[in-house]
Parts: sequence; structure tokens; C-alpha cells
Amino acid sequence: MKFLKKALRILYVFPYTIGVAFLALFLWMRKGDCITLFGYYGMSDTSPRRNLGDNAILTAMLRCFSSIDTRKLIYVFDKVGKYSSFGEEYYINCEGKTNLIKWLPIISKTDVFVMGGGGLQQAYSSIGTTLFFLSLNLLFWVAGRKIMWYSVGIGPLSTRLSMIFTAIAAKMADTITVRDNLSKELLIRIGVNEKKIYTTADPVFALGASQLPRIKGKNDKPITIGLSLIPFYKVSGLSTQKDKKTVEVYRDFIQVLVSRRFSVSLMTFTNTEDKTIFDEILKGTNWGGNLKIVGMGASVTEMLEQYTGLDYMVAMRFHSAVLGCVSGIPTGAVIYHPKVRALVREFELKKYSCELEDISLVKLKEILDNLIADRDILIEKTQEFVRKKRILIELNKKLLCELVKKKS
Repeated sequence: MKFLKKALRILYVFPYTIGVAFLALFLWMRKGDCITLFGYYGMSDTSPRRNLGDNAILTAMLRCFSSIDTRKLIYVFDKVGKYSSFGEEYYINCEGKTNLIKWLPIISKTDVFVMGGGGLQQAYSSIGTTLFFLSLNLLFWVAGRKIMWYSVGIGPLSTRLSMIFTAIAAKMADTITVRDNLSKELLIRIGVNEKKIYTTADPVFALGASQLPRIKGKNDKPITIGLSLIPFYKVSGLSTQKDKKTVEVYRDFIQVLVSRRFSVSLMTFTNTEDKTIFDEILKGTNWGGNLKIVGMGASVTEMLEQYTGLDYMVAMRFHSAVLGCVSGIPTGAVIYHPKVRALVREFELKKYSCELEDISLVKLKEILDNLIADRDILIEKTQEFVRKKRILIELNKKLLCELVKKKS
């Protein structure tokens, strides 16, 4: 039955895509002068569906693009809302994102199509996302536009069809930069030419300023621990019962932190889902001033300011770990996704991490104790790590400039 549903979906989408692609052929002679940017970002800070990590990607990319010597307008597309921080300089169109025929006037204005950053090419159980990105890349490719995948995360791709669709779409791209080596290895494994794949870094590493957190003295305020979580049931593949156990583990961990006179900041990246998880953890507790929830409706800049006030970070969300690094904070991780695992492997954070499926109070206490014991080493190591990442990010701009120049 599942196979039949997938087959019917493909039979519906592909003729539609091909029909729109033929219309795109008429745009071939009309060359645009815009860089068209697309990714999962752009929602306003107060939007219920806003993800601060995604908007951090957008913030970093637009800063990069603003330094490119071109007067080309940048279009940004997303699902809902307008990202208020960028005013009228950038046009953010949220309607009809997946309605391919609405892309035709955009293609007519396009010089180079930039897809990313973030984990766009992934499929846990459905081929829908990878099929859409294949269709979108096909339109720009048929119209003769240059295509760049910008610091993307690839995977997980759980089905054979999702791998095939991703491979075909990737072959249409002129240049691909990925945010980690695991993504590059996956692309090569599914048949993409290694010569056009470059490992750079997640754009968010370009934000903020890596710095030493101030040393706490005897008369200073309590040590502050930051925690970030993600709705487990959506990403972990764990049972509902296991999710309840995870909530209990975090509740017990916060109790331990408060008893040790630490201050706890719960870092929200979404205005609804993260808050729901934290409310579940805090149900029936009374920790008073030793605990606060931060990040609700916050801008990227405001969230970075919150991070610089932390002493340690135990992150589940990928971009929470990244913001911890760029803020110079000793950071540990609870691994729920390959992108977090890639960061842990690259930065050699195994000592300060655990898999979500293995989470326990003992594991979380061990992560924090190791962070505290190795504080000075980690601060120095983090600064060097971020410095190297920022050098890699510059390659994104260089490769984009080459594509723009080719079209001039």
C-alpha cells in the first residue's frame, strides 16, 4: 500500500514538473541578474513556526552576500512569515513555495540559484522533500541557470528513491558545498561527482565573536548552565514511553544542577515546540530564580547575547551547539541526528556527549563534570575550531563569486 501511494505521487508530480520545465525553456533567452536564495528560513521572530537556528543561517548568509561586489538583488523564500530584521533590502516571498509554476517569474529574474544552507536534503520516511528539491533544481537547470548548493547537510536518506532523487538533483548543480564530511561521503556514495563537492562549514559559524568567557570569582554570580532540547518524538525514532523517560532524566538533571547552586537557562529555538518540552519537564517543580526560559521571540542577535552569558552548554539542537562554540563556551552534546554526530566527531567531543537513546542522569552529570574539569582546554580548543571553520566559510563566497562571474 505504501509503495502504491509513493508510485501515485511520483506519477502526479513528475508530469507536472516536466510540464512546468517546458515552460521554463521559454525563459532561456531571458537572463536575469539576481541571486535567488532558497532555504527553510525567513519566519519572523515571533512566528509560532519560527526556528532560530534556521534564521541564524539566513543571517550569516545575507552578511556574506552583502560583501559580494554585485548590485544583484537577493530573493529569499520560505514557508510562512517575513523575517523582520532585513527590512526591504531583501524580498522574502512565502506563498506558493512548493507550487512550481509560481517559480517561473522568479527564474526569469535569476542569474544564480543558491539552495541552502541547512539540512535540506533529508528523508526519514518520505520521499516528498527530496522529490520537491529535484523538481526545483530541474526548473533552474532547464532554464540554463547556474546552481549552487550552499553549506547543505545531506541525510539521512532512508529510502532508495530518496537517494536517487537527491543524486539526480545534485548532478544538476554546478557547485556543492556541504557543512560536514559525512554529507560529502553520502553524496559520493550515491554517485555524485566528488570534484564539484567542497566541505566548508555551517554558515552560523561566521556569526558572533569567539571569546573567552569571563572567569568566575568567589563573589560573582552562580555558574550558568545552558540546556537546549528538541521534541524527541519527532526526531529520535524512540517510543512514546522512551520520550517520557527522557523528560524524567532532564527533570532529575535540572534538580541536581539547582541543588549544586548552578543557574540554569533553557534555550528555546522554536516558539512552540521547545517551550512545550520545557513545560513538560518543569511540570510540578518549583525551582524559582535558579531557572529561566530564554529565547522566546528572540532575534539571532539577542540569542547570541544570551549565549555569551553562559558558562557551559549541553546542547541537543545542532545550532545550539554551534552558537555555544562561536560564543567561546565549553559545549557538550546529546546526539539525536547525524549532523550533531558529525560535529561531535570533527571537534572530538565524544568525551562530552552521549547518544539520545543512551541518555541517563549519570551520562548528563558525566558530560557536565568533564566540561568543568577540561574548561580551559576546551575554551582554547573551541577558539581554534571556530577560527578554522570561518576560514572554510570564506570558500562559499569565493565559489559563489566564480558562478556570478561566469554568468556576467
